[in-house]
Amino acid sequence: MNTQSNVAITLETILSALTKVEKANGTELDSLKLALSSVPTKAVDLFHSVAKSESIDDRFKCLLEYCSQDTNEAKYLLEASLLM
Repeated sequence: MNTQSNVAITLETILSALTKVEKANGTELDSLKLALSSVPTKAVDLFHSVAKSESIDDRFKCLLEYCSQDTNEAKYLLEASLLM
C-alpha cells in the first residue's frame, strides 16, 4: 500500500481531512479535532506513522492504539489518513 502523497502532514491538513470525513459521514468530530489539536506534535507523528503502514489493516491497528480501542474514532481517523 504505502502510497504516500506529496501533501505535507501538518495539524491543518489533518483537521481539513477530518472536516471532509465529517461531511461525508454526516457526523460531528469536534471532540476528536480538539483532542488532536491539544497534542499537535503527537497528532502529526501519528499520521506520519500511519502513512508508513503497508496496509489499511496496519493503519487501522496503529490508529486503534492511539484511540484506546475506540473503533469509531479510529475509523474516522483512517478515513482522514486515506484522504491525505
